[in-house]
Amino acid sequence: MKMKTNMQRHFCVTVYVKDFESDSYLMVFHKKLKRWLPPGGHVDENELPEDAALRECFEETGLKAHLVDREPLIEGGMVAPFGIQLNVIEPSSHEHMDLIYFAQSSRMELLTKNDHETDGVGWFTREQILSEDFNTFDNVKRWINHFSKDEWQSDSPKSQNLVREFCRKHHFSNDPHINLLDLASEVGELSKEYLKASDYGKRSFAPSRSWCSELGDVMFSLACLANQTGVDLCDALAGAMSKYDDRIAKRGSPSSYSKVEETA
Repeated sequence: MKMKTNMQRHFCVTVYVKDFESDSYLMVFHKKLKRWLPPGGHVDENELPEDAALRECFEETGLKAHLVDREPLIEGGMVAPFGIQLNVIEPSSHEHMDLIYFAQSSRMELLTKNDHETDGVGWFTREQILSEDFNTFDNVKRWINHFSKDEWQSDSPKSQNLVREFCRKHHFSNDPHINLLDLASEVGELSKEYLKASDYGKRSFAPSRSWCSELGDVMFSLACLANQTGVDLCDALAGAMSKYDDRIAKRGSPSSYSKVEETA
């Protein structure tokens, strides 16, 4: 027999949005609680939790974040939260079952304060949030500490980490689309260097110092883009090589199109 209870429990979401370039986190100053908190709120009726996470983030900050996904174990699996915590609103009567999501974005994106729910919005570094005088809850600091651990980038290649530290040191951060344009520009410069070194195909190509320098520029731009969007280049490369292995086994070529398409 079920026991009657006056307890009300609601599903909620909290989104820890990180700018990987500056190791900063997005926070809003909650009107009622008078503390800095990550964006979040209730999951609406018939709403998927991951959709609620993105909606709440956009409504409170004007920012369109991207959830950091973990590979679903089954087909049709949704984005998995990184944890669930029970927040007691009123003892014995009201509790929130809070799904914790991790997301990434850029602090260069324009923020919009929601005057109905918040008294402020901004980016804060890990050091600022973990300091004793930062006005937030202890569990927020624990999650920030968790998402700042080296495990999120421990497998990154040395060059990617070097670029990350360089950008932090010089406070260098761009929107992903700016980094993408910069990468395209550097690839263009690399192509021009190849044409010059080979005299536009009239002689065999011989790498020069300029060629090495241009390759370095390409690698820097690529690492910036990967860091900005939370991509581990080692994982990305391993995934690409696995994809190519599969294509070679099926049709004898790593290309994205088949020999049938070539002759069509």
